[in-house]
Amino acid sequence: MTSYGFRLFTLEMKKNGRGAWPKMLIENNDEQEHVRDYLTGLLTKRRGIAVHGNPPKVSGEPDEPDDPAEEDEEGEQGDGTVPGSARRPRPVLAIMKVHKRGDHLIIDFRYGSRSSYTHAGYSESQTDVGNPVDISELKAVRLYRAAFILPENGEIGVLAVEDINRTCPRLALERWIRYWARCDAREAEAKIVEDGGKKKKLDWWSVKGTPLNDPEHLNSIMKNGKSTKIVLTKVGASNSRTPGTSELKIQMGIGNDPGVAAQTRQTITSWFSGPSVPTGSADQKQASRDLAAIIADRYAGFDGEDYDDAWVDVEDESGGGVRHISPSRWADVFTYRVHQGESAPLDSVLYRAVKVPIERVKKSLQVEIDWSGW
Repeated sequence: MTSYGFRLFTLEMKKNGRGAWPKMLIENNDEQEHVRDYLTGLLTKRRGIAVHGNPPKVSGEPDEPDDPAEEDEEGEQGDGTVPGSARRPRPVLAIMKVHKRGDHLIIDFRYGSRSSYTHAGYSESQTDVGNPVDISELKAVRLYRAAFILPENGEIGVLAVEDINRTCPRLALERWIRYWARCDAREAEAKIVEDGGKKKKLDWWSVKGTPLNDPEHLNSIMKNGKSTKIVLTKVGASNSRTPGTSELKIQMGIGNDPGVAAQTRQTITSWFSGPSVPTGSADQKQASRDLAAIIADRYAGFDGEDYDDAWVDVEDESGGGVRHISPSRWADVFTYRVHQGESAPLDSVLYRAVKVPIERVKKSLQVEIDWSGW
């Protein structure tokens, strides 16, 4: 069965790839234009074009450094292997449809990468071996949907990107939007000179998504779920007592001790106290110390230990399985499950589900959203 859901991000516009642009109206060629219309034109121009891997560097422009905390955000695609190659395959992205839903922008795009499968064929209606198609150079893709929820005014919007089997290609989409925006500005600059005008540098806008915190969703998981255990890990020693790379794992069941459960819940809540989810390594180190302290309160010998990683296992009784909760695992906490089955949920089902958590958090984000036509 395939698991379908979505993740939410606060959405800011950046001018020329730098500081956040503090409003939904941008200045495009000496005219004011809403972010919605700017992105619509940018993405419509790329409809039906496939791009691979990370965008190339635009001549004369510095590359924006990636956030190392987000490197694994997209998850794995397929089995992540390519025959005869130790390198991770370059994923492909292709914009298929750009349209509006009310005042908001929707895009459908395909995303995926190569796997170890070499041939496709043998349908259930096929009675003989036939001639399977060689797919060793092809990439297996899925159709994803993304919604840019853009208020008429204000500083930020909300971005919802579909998650399928723990893969959410928000970063790939964001990087290519940045690249395309820079390219369009450079093309427009060249056109001005070609038409006899004076050379000048034009502005361009890109998008930046930040994982969005939803306290009510987190509280629901902890209230309706069962906190099963605290897990601490670090690189231990080998059996020969020499330095090794084997992982030492320490687990403490939370059980029915109300004191441990209350302390654990209070600790988890402190990690996600702001509107944006913390994903940096510093936050994870503090979380590891917090959970080690809970165990140290009950067992001797844990004081002063530094652990490489730590999390809390919570059994989500709403059907989400066991969730691993820590600052660096925000996607495991804030992936909203919509549907599990062989086919994707209908647009109406997905976007009705998207509206619910956004309505919960819009007050903390200080945004006014018009859902007319949604």
